[in-house]
Amino acid sequence: AEDDGKDKRELPFDDTDEIVRMREAVRAYNTFLQGHQLGLSLSVEEIGRILIERRCPGIDYTRNRLYRIFNEDFTSGGRFYRGWWQNIPRDLRQYITIDGEPCSELDYSGQHLLLLYGLEGDEYRWLKGLNDDPYYLEDYGEDVRSLLKVAVLILVNETNEDRAIRAIRQKINYDFSYLDSTDDYIKSLIEALKNKHPEIKDQLFSGKGGELQYQDSQIAEYVLKDMKARGQPVLPVHDSFIVQDKYLAHLYSSMKEAYRMLGIDSIPEVKIKKGANTTYDKPYFTELWREMDEERERNEKELESIKKLEDLL
Repeated sequence: AEDDGKDKRELPFDDTDEIVRMREAVRAYNTFLQGHQLGLSLSVEEIGRILIERRCPGIDYTRNRLYRIFNEDFTSGGRFYRGWWQNIPRDLRQYITIDGEPCSELDYSGQHLLLLYGLEGDEYRWLKGLNDDPYYLEDYGEDVRSLLKVAVLILVNETNEDRAIRAIRQKINYDFSYLDSTDDYIKSLIEALKNKHPEIKDQLFSGKGGELQYQDSQIAEYVLKDMKARGQPVLPVHDSFIVQDKYLAHLYSSMKEAYRMLGIDSIPEVKIKKGANTTYDKPYFTELWREMDEERERNEKELESIKKLEDLL
């Protein structure tokens, strides 16, 4: 376990049955992962050019073991860290291969925002509608969507606005250099987010980020265990997972099942980030599109039923 301050350090703890179980699960998954070859489908020169351009360190491909890191106690944090694929620039992840095969990424859309609604006892789509994008801010458009996914966790994790602004600026400079990183711009984003989500604005600067991370780490643990049982390696990136294209349909169903099995409300939409070497003409994509369509139809029927019930009441 680590504390949540700037100077992270190991904290002493006593084993419990649950801690032993989690440790053994991580070890078993790492052993499974060692049986597969991970790489990038780019030349060494091209990878080097991108890393230099982004001022990123070189990639240590030996870092292919995962560790769960908790904050202060075992109900805060718990995410899977230290895989090399988590620490490379975002646009390099599309080139990841497993056993030489092309991969894509499935991503929980709006996971942390929806978890916050769940903490408040609300179901997001009941309040906003099925087609409302939780990260869409009218005055900013699509450009800020990826930043907001990161920013929400920062805003909940920090205990004051100044610290949050500094952390968001660091993310902009590292991964979103096309965006403004001034205080005024970041403050305007925060205000726009509060106006979009007044139901949860009291959760901002609450220091509850560890609680959200613990929930998404439980979800990730379920997905990894389920996919390992199928013999299908998956690379977690906190709220998304990278897998060989041929296993995308299985991953999709596992990501949805994780919420249902863990009893977590506000199941988010799962979106695909197409890999650089992915082509949608392969037969296994038919199953993925079918599952996505069926899930959407279920959600639409559920929302329709709730609205009818509300009208009656």
